[in-house]
Amino acid sequence: MTELIVETVIIGSNYVYAIIIFMMGSKETIWADLQKGEFNMRRLRTRIDLAKYFNELGFKKGAEVGVCNGRYSQILCENIPNLKLLGVDNYRPYGGHGIHRLQSTQDDNLLVTREKVKGHDYSLLIGTSEQAAEWVEDESLDFVLLDADHSYEAVYKDIRLWAP
Repeated sequence: MTELIVETVIIGSNYVYAIIIFMMGSKETIWADLQKGEFNMRRLRTRIDLAKYFNELGFKKGAEVGVCNGRYSQILCENIPNLKLLGVDNYRPYGGHGIHRLQSTQDDNLLVTREKVKGHDYSLLIGTSEQAAEWVEDESLDFVLLDADHSYEAVYKDIRLWAP
């Protein structure tokens, strides 16, 4: 049976604030279990707790899709010793769902991210989730954190792109 690790889920008519951020189970059963509504759920209080839980599980290779200013990339690297982390963000302006980011803000976010992850085994791919998913070999990562475009359609697409 699939295990879901959930931080916060708020689903509006066309917007997902945060979604299931971790799935454990065989690739053959994850989608079937989700469609049937059969899964175990573990709720974590903070994203720091999630990073610590990943460390407890022995995870050493992961990806964060939607890096923004690198805050959570830094948290992951600091809480999971010897983590090899791939960050993915296109650093382009966008707007919608009450969030608007100008190119100048994205340029600043990129610089801040590079500073926060300095000294860690961190690679930053500046591109889309789809581009990165094509580049990463299936089942080569211990986890993928999806935190990019929060529209329902984009989250659904990201899950499909990154699932093994």
